[in-house]
Amino acid sequence: MIASIDEVKEAVAREYSGNIVSVTKLPQTKCDTFHVDFEDGTERFVKVGKPFHEDAYAAKIDIVSMLSERGISTPAVVPTTTGAGAKWTSL
Repeated sequence: MIASIDEVKEAVAREYSGNIVSVTKLPQTKCDTFHVDFEDGTERFVKVGKPFHEDAYAAKIDIVSMLSERGISTPAVVPTTTGAGAKWTSL
């Protein structure tokens, strides 16, 4: 399941106060990770995990329930660039 930017904006708006300026999807392999900038200058990294069981029921789980069940978490590392030269840095 791939989360859309609009779904992440909606889910983050429910969890955090403040106006969202931008949401950017970061390249990841095992989960969808998004960088969220707020109007007041703060930022968040939203990590959306894939369902534990890849069956028909799990595939129907929507982004909002996934975020509320697993919580919004900050990944330990994020990519500094994309493509073949990608490097990872600790937050």
